[in-house]
Amino acid sequence: MSDVIDLPHATDGGLFSRNLESALDRSWFIFRAHPERVGTLDAILDGESIRSQFFGDYSSLDRLTKLASSLLHDHPDLASTYVFAAQVDSGRHLFEDAQKKLVRAKALGADDHAISRISLSIDQALGKNLDHVLEQRLQRVKLSNAIEDWIPLGALLADLGRHDEAHDAYIKGLKAYADLSPLGL
Repeated sequence: MSDVIDLPHATDGGLFSRNLESALDRSWFIFRAHPERVGTLDAILDGESIRSQFFGDYSSLDRLTKLASSLLHDHPDLASTYVFAAQVDSGRHLFEDAQKKLVRAKALGADDHAISRISLSIDQALGKNLDHVLEQRLQRVKLSNAIEDWIPLGALLADLGRHDEAHDAYIKGLKAYADLSPLGL
């Protein structure tokens, strides 16, 4: 277990922080001017989630909650509204509310992959259906070989007490990392 690997090169943390703030400000600006633009909500969700998770800016959760509430009010017939709101609820650990929104999203025709990704995270966080979650996590890493799939698999294996396998999953995730963001590392 004493694997020593060379980490990929990543952007300097200070530069990354400034770039994140700039990109997030731009995403909010675009959303206000063109709320229908594809990808803007995802960029806001990602940026604000990074702010709260890595920089301790919990007011970002308030902004996301307000945005989700607004979308639910203004666009109650869009599956994407419920997927977004479920992601926000899940990020706030309101798992029951998130699951209800996923049911509504599915009824409105949401993408199964998006629903599955959120459902797996919720089940893993709650310690439910872990055999299924493990099976799905293993399948996802086989298909993607991406850090975004290796890290949740590693966390699940660690939760299950399978520490050597968890360590291996984390190492494989680091080796597969192909981004410049320092956050993945």
